[in-house]
Amino acid sequence: MDAKYQESLEAAQPESADASKQAKVMSSLEEKGWTVKPLEIPEEFNALSKGVYEVTMPTEDGPRDCVATVIRTTHGIQNTVFACN
Repeated sequence: MDAKYQESLEAAQPESADASKQAKVMSSLEEKGWTVKPLEIPEEFNALSKGVYEVTMPTEDGPRDCVATVIRTTHGIQNTVFACN
């Protein structure tokens, strides 16, 4: 088997495994009455400094007022947590 082909197969495998696992989890949550919709977070949030921000998030049901908390760890990992009502 070609080495590059083998590498591409190995690189693709975790994504498909993750997608399969995510589909199972989403299905299980729906069976339990939960509604889960993936959101696209704009890349611009990655450029924000750590802190707390008031944001208006566009959704299918109209705009939602939220608080976004940007957290940066000492290891350079960034997380953005949204709290919406």
